[in-house]
Amino acid sequence: MQEHKGYAPQDLSIQSEYQLNFRIINWNLSNPDPMSSEYTSLLRDIQDKVTKLYRGSQLGDAFYSCLVTDLKLGSVTVTIQELFSSSVDPRMVKQIFLDKTLNASSHWLGATYHLADIQVTELEASVHLPTDKPTSSPSPQYLQLNFTVTNLLYVQDIGLPGTTTHQRNKRSMENALNQLCRNSSIKNYFSDCEVIAFR
Repeated sequence: MQEHKGYAPQDLSIQSEYQLNFRIINWNLSNPDPMSSEYTSLLRDIQDKVTKLYRGSQLGDAFYSCLVTDLKLGSVTVTIQELFSSSVDPRMVKQIFLDKTLNASSHWLGATYHLADIQVTELEASVHLPTDKPTSSPSPQYLQLNFTVTNLLYVQDIGLPGTTTHQRNKRSMENALNQLCRNSSIKNYFSDCEVIAFR
């Protein structure tokens, strides 16, 4: 593995987490609903561009993932959580973002978003990543996932847990999600999923 200044590849059990904040000054978000197509497409586009930026940088080997956790209305304010598979200097995380977005005298993410007020903060918790699936986990972590199924119409029965429609769709959704996660990069950490509600 090639060694890059700014992170320690020998310590692969540490996962570093950073928060990246910036303002998009040439873009207005008119719909604050996280389920709206405007919100989700903007979120996905920003996430893809930031992922591409870090994967193509000298921290590419250490970059793990990024997740847009908040978009605010008006002149869009973006909050992103970034994970690195090893200990990384937060100044380097910020410097790479600044270098990769600098266009002449101002910062642009791709050719789309004009940025201002860029900040990077190191988050306190560092998580040890297990290399193998643990045989017993003392404290499993539960995550909630919300999404919209666009080709399944909501009917009253699907929202009522005792009905055949609810049970059939619940089983079908759980089987699909379990299969997806067990064939993904998180398979060593994934245990099971359960559909809680349809709405």
